[in-house]
Amino acid sequence: MKAWHALFPIVGLLLAGCAGLSELESAQRGVSKARAELNATQYAIDSAKLALDLAPKDSPETIDQGRSIVLAERRLGLKLGDLTAAERRLAQLQTGPGGTSKPSPIRPTPPPTQPPVVPPVEPPPTTTPPTTTPPTTTPPTTTPAKPPPAVGPDGLPVQVPQPVPPTTPAPTPTPAPALPKFLDLQLVSYKLEEVPDVGLKVAAGELRNLAAAVAYADIKIEFRFFDKDGKDLGTGTDEVKTLAGNATWAFKVLAPDGAVRAEVTDITGAKP
Repeated sequence: MKAWHALFPIVGLLLAGCAGLSELESAQRGVSKARAELNATQYAIDSAKLALDLAPKDSPETIDQGRSIVLAERRLGLKLGDLTAAERRLAQLQTGPGGTSKPSPIRPTPPPTQPPVVPPVEPPPTTTPPTTTPPTTTPPTTTPAKPPPAVGPDGLPVQVPQPVPPTTPAPTPTPAPALPKFLDLQLVSYKLEEVPDVGLKVAAGELRNLAAAVAYADIKIEFRFFDKDGKDLGTGTDEVKTLAGNATWAFKVLAPDGAVRAEVTDITGAKP
C-alpha cells in the first residue's frame, strides 16, 4: 500500500504537465506526431517493397511481403487523414474569431546608428592643355571603268554569263527533346503537383505499354527529387503488378518535403 501511495504524486505531476499545455501547443504536437507516423508508414512501405524485390518469386516470403505492403498502404491512407484533421485543427486555433490570424507581438526596433559624416576633400583643379585635331583629308573616290562589251568574230556582242552568288543553306531545326523511353514502356507525361487538403506533393503522370500483344509485369518507376537550391532530396518509387498491351498506367510517387523538381531515373518491367 505504501508503494501505491508513493505513485500518486508522480501521476499528479504528469497530469499537471499535460494540463499545462495550451490548445495551440497540443494541436502543434498533434500535427508533428501525425507527420512522423505518416513518414514512418511510408518508410515501412518502401522497406517492404525492397524486401519484395529481393525475395524469390512465388515464394511464401513474397506472398507475406505483398500482404504487408497492402496493409501498410491502407494505414498510409488513414495516416494521411489523421494529418489532414490535425492540420485543420491547428489552422482553426491559429485563426482569430474574425477569420484572420492572431497578430504576433511587435518588438520595438532600436533606431539605427548613423556613421559620422566626413566632408569630402575636393582635389585641386587641374588644367588640361587644349588638344588640336589635325584636319582629315578624304581621298577622292574613283569609279572603276566599265569594261567594254565582248565582241564575237562576226562583230556582234557576246553575252558573258554572270557569276551566281553562293546561297547559304537554311538552318535545320533542332527537334524537341523526347521523354525517356524504356523498351516498350513509354513515359507519356508527368508533373510535380500538390495533393489538395493534404499538404503533400506527388510526381503524377502516365506510363503506356506500346507493345500491343505483350503484357508487362512488376512495372516500377523511380523519381529523384530536388529542392529550390538544386539539393538532392532522395528518390521515390511506385509500382504496378501488370500492364496490358496498349494500356496506360496512372502513377503517383510521394515527394519529400521541400521538393520543387522531379526527374525520372528508371523504369523497369518484366515480360511474363
